[in-house]
Amino acid sequence: MKIEYLIHEYTWSNHCISGNKLGWGIVASSIPEDRTYLRELEKVAQAAVVDKTGRIEVEELVYSPVCGFVKMTSIPCESGEDKRQNKRVRLYQPKAPDHNPAVYLAPGIEWTEGESTGFLPTLTLEEAKFDREDILRELCLEERLPEFMQVVFWCLSGHSEGLNIVAPNWKEEEFAANTQKVMYVIHSLLPQCIREKAGYVSFTREAIPSVPFYFSPKVCGTYSYSLSEKNGWDADWDALDQYFYHGIAKASEKQDSIYQDFQQAAAEYLKNVRDTGNLLKKVEWIFYDIARKHGKNPLSMEYLSKNIPELLYWVCKDKELKFVAEDVLAEVHQHPFSQAERQIYIESLIAGVTGRSKKVILMEMDHILREVYDEDKKEFASLLSMIRERNKELYTGLLCGGDFQKEQSEYSRRMYHLNASDMESLYRYVREFSEQSIPGERKDDILRTGIGLLNANLFDQKGYELFDKIAVHLNRKEQWIKILEDFVGQLQAHVSLFDRKQMETACYIEDMLYMYKPEMTRVLREERGRRGHKVRKDGRTKDSGEEECDMGRRHKEDASIEEPVSNAVEGVEAESVEEEQEGPMIPFLFIGFPQGFLTGCIMYLSHYSLMIGHWKIALGMAGMWVLLMLNYEGVILQRKERYPLWKVIGLCLVEGWIIEAAGWFFRSQKVRLYYFIVLGVIAVCIQIVNLIQMQKARRKQEE
Repeated sequence: MKIEYLIHEYTWSNHCISGNKLGWGIVASSIPEDRTYLRELEKVAQAAVVDKTGRIEVEELVYSPVCGFVKMTSIPCESGEDKRQNKRVRLYQPKAPDHNPAVYLAPGIEWTEGESTGFLPTLTLEEAKFDREDILRELCLEERLPEFMQVVFWCLSGHSEGLNIVAPNWKEEEFAANTQKVMYVIHSLLPQCIREKAGYVSFTREAIPSVPFYFSPKVCGTYSYSLSEKNGWDADWDALDQYFYHGIAKASEKQDSIYQDFQQAAAEYLKNVRDTGNLLKKVEWIFYDIARKHGKNPLSMEYLSKNIPELLYWVCKDKELKFVAEDVLAEVHQHPFSQAERQIYIESLIAGVTGRSKKVILMEMDHILREVYDEDKKEFASLLSMIRERNKELYTGLLCGGDFQKEQSEYSRRMYHLNASDMESLYRYVREFSEQSIPGERKDDILRTGIGLLNANLFDQKGYELFDKIAVHLNRKEQWIKILEDFVGQLQAHVSLFDRKQMETACYIEDMLYMYKPEMTRVLREERGRRGHKVRKDGRTKDSGEEECDMGRRHKEDASIEEPVSNAVEGVEAESVEEEQEGPMIPFLFIGFPQGFLTGCIMYLSHYSLMIGHWKIALGMAGMWVLLMLNYEGVILQRKERYPLWKVIGLCLVEGWIIEAAGWFFRSQKVRLYYFIVLGVIAVCIQIVNLIQMQKARRKQEE
């Protein structure tokens, strides 16, 4: 078969040449009339490589967007007296391009001594005949074909420096022919679109970083591959590299459906891809997806778990790779994970998350957690705890939702419901969130829940403290100020309904608003000050009846109360403002008997210790009695009974002295021992009754 080539010849000089011009010039062409076309080809010729060590022709196969593949040969030349090197470049362009790589491997033509000018006739040659299997066998590459596949796909590896193919056993006169054979094998194994990225230099004596391949008898440059011995490149392969190079080597030998589908899929992908980073790895994933569809064995789940985050990141930038990621994820979802495997997978997703891939990572983690939540709540809690510790943004996204979810997950709804029962739980739930990752709708839901909890217990001071922290954490300060203004306004309108404790809480809420708005007037604090000076002429405070009259009058004036505090205020409308009085004496004596008994025991033991000369024991007993008295005062306060401290101490001393003095009337120590045992049993019974009464009182108050 005859192949016709158009020829274009260019000359470059870095000093004055004929016509007193500098730089490039087209000196001859088969189509000299098309100057625009030749100018575009000039850009290709300008990058031609020359052998700077001698007059050796350098051949390159390059891709031009104007006309496709062209073969380019270049030689150094000198012009005039200036010894600086210049170059002459000749391009061989197939007139009728063909997909057969042999079309582009035109044999070199002898250079004439003088420069060509004007029109160059086309060149007609017989198509070179190559057989890939024969070449691989001749070069002893059949057994090393998987390793050689890394050379084939070198143009996708992303290295800025070209690959030096070392052939120490080749004779110099054989280099041109042998390099054509090697390049035919490389280009015949590559999809058509990848050939655009692959070129070759037939023979150079130094490293050439600007081209993918160059050949030399000795190693030069950083990356080299020897055709005469094993290179050991496979030592650096990971599982996917091994899967790809061994798989594509077998498929290319058989020319089976896997090879054909890969050629088509890779060509389609590389035709449309915009993100050219990590092209080789992306092509490897495409081959893996195709091989799995043809029933080949999968990679280990450990490898997939650790490398899926990177694949998901590429999908965010490269939508053409989405079909591969979907197939790989479907394979992962069908795998029966053990607890350890699932934990490794989640850890890999956390470690591989980036700002770009956060959404797809959240989608995958949400899918895993939904399955675990239905199967094993304990494992779910463990995974969620790990996510919270490792990455607060992912934890927040999973529990607060976002645009990565079609609908809110059951586990996020359940956890929110469990933690929205009281303010303390809500605060512990919210403080673990990253504020930047909480959607605005969820922030509003949290605030509404907090307002409902405040309404349920309007005079819980701790609830306001926690809700203030929640609002600040959610960055909703302005909204919180408006809520506080509403609360304070309603409290000020119903100030007459509050007792002393409620007034203290109301003043605390007002002070909280005052911190945000110092210019406001603190009406509740002023009212509390006036109420402290409300006295009659006889020195007593106002009767509760008088206060109730005032209270009823004000209540009729305010018949309706606005949200959000209306429900809570209704619970205190019937309460009056009255000062607490001392409790009755008989219950006080009953409550104080255990303490009096302990005081008597301590007095007896102290007296006995002093009699036998152990004053240190007596001193320790006295310290113990002080501690017991402080505890007893705390019990009295918990019962909300008000007794003067002198009366509490006096009662215990009297009871203790009586019990201790009565014990000395019994001469027999045995009788005296039974006396204290009986009193001790009585004291324990009385204390049990006291505790039961306190529990009932507390429960009644909560109701």
